[in-house]
Amino acid sequence: MELEEALPVGTAVRFTEKWLNVIGEKETKRYKDRNGIVSGYRMQAEGRVPLPIVKFPKMGRYKEERLFEVPWKRLELVEPKP
Repeated sequence: MELEEALPVGTAVRFTEKWLNVIGEKETKRYKDRNGIVSGYRMQAEGRVPLPIVKFPKMGRYKEERLFEVPWKRLELVEPKP
């Protein structure tokens, strides 16, 4: 996903299928069908869209996780449920 400006905090995202196919089997199981939330941004160089901090809430046996500076190309927006 290419962006011209940062998404608002609280936006739901998930890893792309393309990225899930590249990472290991354990990580794929951990993140497949799991939505994260943009929880903020670290201070970064001006002129670039900052990379997000993504929080993945606890799901089943998987603990809550917070990933820093996740590249935008590995993320996609989650469609809201009707």
